[in-house]
Amino acid sequence: MIAFTQYDRLVRSKKAELEEDGETDPVVLDRQSKEDATTAYVKCVTLVKRMIELRLKAQMPRYCKVSGILYSFHDAVCLLTARYH
Repeated sequence: MIAFTQYDRLVRSKKAELEEDGETDPVVLDRQSKEDATTAYVKCVTLVKRMIELRLKAQMPRYCKVSGILYSFHDAVCLLTARYH
């Protein structure tokens, strides 16, 4: 299984980029930062999948996105098992 970590950090960085570009509406910031993070996540998954399938000649393993919040190892395994795609 592949865990794409720091998803919450990606959302925050996309929000900061929008703020730097002059966006001030909190509703727009929240919505657009989540959309931008999702787009970046999908692009990343697509690239990893292509690399695994073309270079390693293997199927893409299960994957999930998780936030940067710290969990104990047991909790992380349970979370990943419950939220994989």
